[in-house]
Parts: sequence; structure tokens; C-alpha cells
Amino acid sequence: MTSGWPGTIALITLQLRRHPPEIKLAEIISKSLEAARGAPANGADENHFYVGVENYFGRYAENKDDAIRYREQYLLEAARSGKVIKLDFARVVVAPHSFLNALLKGPIRVIADAGRNPFKFIKRVNEDATIRATIDFILDTNT
Repeated sequence: MTSGWPGTIALITLQLRRHPPEIKLAEIISKSLEAARGAPANGADENHFYVGVENYFGRYAENKDDAIRYREQYLLEAARSGKVIKLDFARVVVAPHSFLNALLKGPIRVIADAGRNPFKFIKRVNEDATIRATIDFILDTNT
């Protein structure tokens, strides 16, 4: 799609029988969203937590409040459980320091306080040089 809408479209096909068992559509959708949130399409093991930055924050990832909510809801728990956080910046045009700091500061401190190296537990892919330098600076500052 060439649309600028930062959301995600999901197509769910249900095969209904003549006498179907009780179908809980909300439960099916919730499980699908959780699976998509925690792992990329090519599959990741239970030791990784995958974040498609464009999927959650759009191509212009600038909203600090969204970063804080996402950090509190998902990233801190992933960091506490010892998972490697993999950030995928594919198609992300802008991610300023304030946004990245709000997203990563808490998990970096949780990882460091547990005696682990944040550089090994926060992986990045598909980032441009500016985003890479900003994340390196945030990692250096908070460890």
C-alpha cells in the first residue's frame, strides 16, 4: 500500500461448520495480535522480543507518549525476563532522540541492573546512521 496510515490491517478467515463449537472471536484476535507483537513473521524463539517500529509508531516515530506506553506495557517485562529486544527500523524515516530515549531508557537500566550488558540485549536492524548513532549514545549514557 502507498497509504500513509501507520496502522496494521489483519485479515482473519474463519471456517465455520454446520454446528461449530463456541467461537470467541476476541480471543482469536487477541492471540493473533500477541503473536505478531512478540515475534517477526520468520519466527523468533522465546528468548527474543521483536518490535516492528513502523507497525507501532509509524514511519515518523516521534510521539514520546506512545513510546512510554509501549515501554511500560511490553519492553520492561521483556527486559526483566532476560529476552533480547530486537528493534526493526525498516521503512522508519525519523526517530528522534527524545522518542528513542523514552522507549529504551527503562529497559537499558533494567538490563544493566541485572548485571547484563545492554549492548548485547538490545539489537537493532534496518536503522539508518542517524538512528544508530542516537541509540549508541543512549546506550552509552544509560549504562
